[in-house]
Formats: sequence, structure tokens, C-alpha cells
Amino acid sequence: MSGPPAVGKSSFASRLARELGLPLLAKDVLKHALRRSLDPDGGDDVEASRRLGRASVRALVDLAEASVAEGGATGTVLDSVWVDQDWARARLAALPGAVVEVHLSAPTAVLRRRYAERAAASTDPAVGRDEDELWGGRALEPVAGGWPVVEVDATGPVDVVAVAGAVRSARGVRVTAEPGPGVGREVWALYQQVFGDAQDHAAWLRDIWLRHRSREDFRVVRAHDGDTLVGAAHAYTGERGQWWTDEVERRLPRSTAATWLGGHLEVVSLAVSAHARRRGLGTALLRALVDSTEHERLLLMTTADPGDPARRLYEREGWRVLGAGVRDDQVVLGRLR
Repeated sequence: MSGPPAVGKSSFASRLARELGLPLLAKDVLKHALRRSLDPDGGDDVEASRRLGRASVRALVDLAEASVAEGGATGTVLDSVWVDQDWARARLAALPGAVVEVHLSAPTAVLRRRYAERAAASTDPAVGRDEDELWGGRALEPVAGGWPVVEVDATGPVDVVAVAGAVRSARGVRVTAEPGPGVGREVWALYQQVFGDAQDHAAWLRDIWLRHRSREDFRVVRAHDGDTLVGAAHAYTGERGQWWTDEVERRLPRSTAATWLGGHLEVVSLAVSAHARRRGLGTALLRALVDSTEHERLLLMTTADPGDPARRLYEREGWRVLGAGVRDDQVVLGRLR
């Protein structure tokens, strides 16, 4: 994340990290923690504050490098002002994995107003910097180290979902809702990799895919990293007389079943390859699957474990437990639009 002071990086970085499902590392958090430890009395030495800021940026990148090492996170959102852009280009380019820069910008008049409002409430001596340091030279430009740059106008409200989609696309990941030829065989390979509960392709095709494709409002969304399928989800209109709806009706409280079942959107499966997880793909797939539907009632079944990542994803998106699932280790979740 890059952009000049007062453009709104910190608040937007937090939103973007949640949307992408990635951890956030923020320079200002590090700087304030170091300042409290090293200068608890809060002196007014501007140059000391600058030195602390430079040290915080370097610590930020070192932490990012450690977090994406083997066994760590699959990505990180970094929030900082990159004053030394030559250093930043070289150091960020050396990080493992792909770099995508999200650059926020706004007219200088807007930045001045926001900065004045922030400075009035701040005890950081660095807020006394002059305008050349704040917005002169390359301060308004992206770092642009040869990686993709997503330009964002932060003059007004910013659509975090759209920006997250642009980041995924820039990383080579795209989410699409077009059925396309050969989707069944492609989805089967991913389904078996993630769930592994189908006897073989022919049985899965006959008993699940083709049966589901024949139902009203069948929809499938897929996520590709390059040419490789890394995520997929599908749904259709659920009705009484279908196996899942009838099984769930036997287990839900009578009043709940009467309210929720029949004419609902049934989210049948959501699968993301193990190596592509923790990148926000599950959230993107779920939203692409349900956001365009006209159904008022949405249902799915998932694990009863409240700590499971999939369960947490659904609850973040507003789904709540309606009752027991088909198996003892499952629950039925519902969401109203």
C-alpha cells in the first residue's frame, strides 16, 4: 500500500487486508510502539521521529519477509509511506512471491485539509514536516518497482471489494461466473482434491454434477491462477422433494424449516486448493456466487466446529446457525438478503 500522508492508507489497508484474508503490517503501529518504548516522554525532536520512522519501515519489510517464509502466511498487506523509493523498490522486489502495489491518491488540497485535521490531534513531532517533504518530489507517485500497480482515487469512499478484485487479477487470479465448456471435469479434479468423498468421476458426474446442473438457477463460479483452477463453488434453487432439503427438514425445528426451506438458494460446495488458501478466494467465490441472486433466503451446510476457517468465513459474511446438519459434526447456516 502506497500513497502520500493523509490520503487514508491506514484505514483502507485494514479494510483491504480483511477483504483479501491477509495479515496487515502497518508502519505507524510499529513506529508508535517503538516510540512508547524508546521515548516514553514524547519529545519534540523531529529528526529523531524521522529516524524512528525509517527504522520502522525496515522492520516492517523484514517482518513481511519472515511472515511469508516457508510455513508462514501466503501474503501480507504492507501499509507505509515509502519515502526512500529507491531503497523500497530494491527491498520489496527481493521479497518472496509476487508484489502488487495499491497506490492511493487524492488532490493536494484534500490532502492538506486531512493532514491539518490529523495534526491538530497528534502528538507526533513528525507532523511538523513542510509541504515539500510531505507532497513534493516523488511523494505523490507510486513506488512502481516493475510490479503491477492498482491506482485508487481516495478523494471519496473507496470500493474495497473492487480493489481486492483488482489485486487478485494483478496477481494472476481471476474469479469468473461463466460456465464454459469442460467445467464439470475441471471442477471434479478440484472437488476430489479438496473433499475426496466421491467414488470416481463418472459417479460424481452422474450423482452430483449433472443432477445439480438440471436444477433451477444452477450457478457455478471459479477462480483461476493463470490457467490453473484453484477455487470453485456452485449453488441452485433448493426445493422440497430434493434430498438435502428433505433431510434438513427432518432435523431443523419445525418453525425454522417452515420459514427457510423451499425456494431458497442452496450453496452446495465451496472448494479452494490448499496452496491457494488465506488469499481471500473463499470470500470472493462466496460473494460472486450469492451477491447476484434474487433469492431472499440462502442456506448451506458446513462443519459444526466454530473455529474452522470455513465456518469463520461464513459467519463474517453474515451467515448464522439455524440448526443441526445431516451429520452430527455439521450445522446448517442461513442468511437473509
